[in-house]
Amino acid sequence: MIEFQRSLGGASGDAMELSLVMLLANVLPDVELDSPARFPLSRCHRGTRRYFRNRVTAWLINSHREEHILWITGPAGVGKSTVAQSIAEHCHQTGRLGAALFFSRAGQSDDVAERVIPTLACQLALRFPDYKALLAAALVDNPGVTEKDLHAQFLELIARPLKKLQRRRLLFSAQNPLVIVLDTLDACGGKAVQTDLVNIITAFTQEFLAIGLLWIFCCRPEPRLRKSLWRTDALGLSRHEVLSMDDVEARDDVEIILRDGLHDIRKQYLYRFGPSEIWPTPVHWWRLMKATSGFYMFASGILEYVGDEHQMDPRALLELCLEFIENSLVPHTLHPFHTLDSLYGQIVLSINPDSLPLTTRILGLCVYHSSDGLTVPDIMNLLGIDQRTLNNALDGLHSVIHVPAPGADDEARIRFYHPSFPDFLKDPNRSGQIAQRILAYKEDPYCHHLQQPTSGASASGSRANIAGPSTRVAEPSLGIDDRLSIGGDPFQGGEPATPLQLQLARGSSSRASFSSSSLEALITPDPSGVQTTSRKGTELSW
Repeated sequence: MIEFQRSLGGASGDAMELSLVMLLANVLPDVELDSPARFPLSRCHRGTRRYFRNRVTAWLINSHREEHILWITGPAGVGKSTVAQSIAEHCHQTGRLGAALFFSRAGQSDDVAERVIPTLACQLALRFPDYKALLAAALVDNPGVTEKDLHAQFLELIARPLKKLQRRRLLFSAQNPLVIVLDTLDACGGKAVQTDLVNIITAFTQEFLAIGLLWIFCCRPEPRLRKSLWRTDALGLSRHEVLSMDDVEARDDVEIILRDGLHDIRKQYLYRFGPSEIWPTPVHWWRLMKATSGFYMFASGILEYVGDEHQMDPRALLELCLEFIENSLVPHTLHPFHTLDSLYGQIVLSINPDSLPLTTRILGLCVYHSSDGLTVPDIMNLLGIDQRTLNNALDGLHSVIHVPAPGADDEARIRFYHPSFPDFLKDPNRSGQIAQRILAYKEDPYCHHLQQPTSGASASGSRANIAGPSTRVAEPSLGIDDRLSIGGDPFQGGEPATPLQLQLARGSSSRASFSSSSLEALITPDPSGVQTTSRKGTELSW
């Protein structure tokens, strides 16, 4: 908040100005719209997201709007922060921006809960002198407010000053709304902080619907935030925009980005091409569009790789890139998706260590036994688990895996958003030991039938033929020792344990000491670079 400090440069040094200076000690660093730590800033490419931007603009200028909260959700790497940056810059240029916070998963401080509201307050004070005066007065009256909980901070530093300004019509109105953008909301502290913050904002918005204050939340579709989204939607307070990677607009946008990017690369290395040479060729384009679908970050990785200033051979690099995508035969040091691997590695690290054995088995089933995804009843029946256990196992993976919402049709499938994530999981050079552990389920005897296509499968791809929810997969009989090991009474005639339950029970003692640090070691790339092709030596041992 360097600008905020400068705005105090001519201050008289009285109690009000001193209180504002003290507030700076509680501000989150590097979350501003134009923070140097975020350079280069990612903005929407020219000609892309046109329909989306038109819808958002129409919502912003509609003085009769009923919704005051806009949720923008989507998978990891689909471009949510890019969209948030463009929206915030547009609001800044039109004088509508109140504040914009861009949270980061890298280097996030542990005291976000105590600092997020002071950061919002400082940004508002920087832009609006009238609000700044009210904020300073509030800090003088209650100097210990920054030590209070999230609700008390919001009430004293945000709600009361804004309500006073709205009554005086000094700052904003329904016709001239004020916009606050919170990007990467799922990285704002812990789960409880995120939920509390949304609940506080929702309650404030519900109480003061006539106030011209709009909120934009950008986040991954994680379960805790999806529940908050459904709540605001049920109250009629919000609208929801989904950034997809498999709709027409997303695919068209990615094609624009690739065409413009490769055109610029060709101009940069014009001496590498013949005067009439066509590059990329039509075959190149077909292969590129098939591989990228509408995945923004995947396309960005391709352009970054092909335009490498150190290699300076875009023709050869494009061939290597396509070879890697289609065959995964390129040496690890040359593969084009290091940035994407870093993203996927962070997501894998978010898996709850207690759920990791079950999570890896579910991932193994999805990676090796069905290219079209598995239904929730299929997985629950096959593994002998309930809905709650399945949800806990997949918590943290909703940004890379589509998980049907509760109450969805039984035929709705758990599937990967993009093939690059299962490719990452299968390659020990990229995902380390997690690949070896998932490989253990490639030849799982309890799901060998999953790879058999149905007789009515379409030519474009076969659908897995899996036992339905009313049919239990045959399991081996268990001895007394096995049943005792999972806490069951062998003489009560209860249902025998599933192989997974038995496996988890046998590994319970080692699982108790499993930590995030050992999980981090789990995804360290295998230095040998050799992928195991046998199940021998890859069994889980928890």
